[in-house]
Amino acid sequence: MDFIYKKFEVEEKDLQKTHKLGEAKRGWKFDPKVHNVFFIGLRGSGKTSLGRLVASELSMVFVDTDEEVVKKIGKNIEDFVKDHGWDEFRAIESEILEDICSKKGQVIATGGGIILKDKNRELIKNSGFVFYLIGSIPTLMSRILNDKQNKNRPPLTHKPLEEELILSLREREPLYLSTAHFVVSAEKSLDELKQDVYFYLGVKR
Repeated sequence: MDFIYKKFEVEEKDLQKTHKLGEAKRGWKFDPKVHNVFFIGLRGSGKTSLGRLVASELSMVFVDTDEEVVKKIGKNIEDFVKDHGWDEFRAIESEILEDICSKKGQVIATGGGIILKDKNRELIKNSGFVFYLIGSIPTLMSRILNDKQNKNRPPLTHKPLEEELILSLREREPLYLSTAHFVVSAEKSLDELKQDVYFYLGVKR
């Protein structure tokens, strides 16, 4: 984790408080039937795996925004971006997010760039409990290269994966931090992450 904080320090003081886990939404009492749980972060951080596990154990509906986009466009994301570009993809992604946020009792794994739009960040932040899965570049790279499902996700640039991830983190980390209510370490095992999520939600398991 030292890699990220040494490379990309968050200068805004109001974002620093995001690291004080449990500070946000203290007045809420989590109810899996009426609240949503969002996982945000770069690809490879484990959002989908953690989301599926938490949803299953809490009897909530699991939603993956990328999967919902694929259902709507009828093709994989890589082919769609090649044909129509990232702007069109982001527009569809935002429409789908708006629909998702109108419902409750869900665990939502979001696409890594969904927080690039101001409107999306506000929707997510105001529609449930938001967890930022923060991981080191080496960890994210390893997971992406070993995950066949990520092969269909087009690169954001023509740069090598490591450089692309560093650039993405530099651009997006302040946005993740300003959106999240809780920050958890993607370096941990899936079971450890799950326990962290339950702790901050006040779920006893």
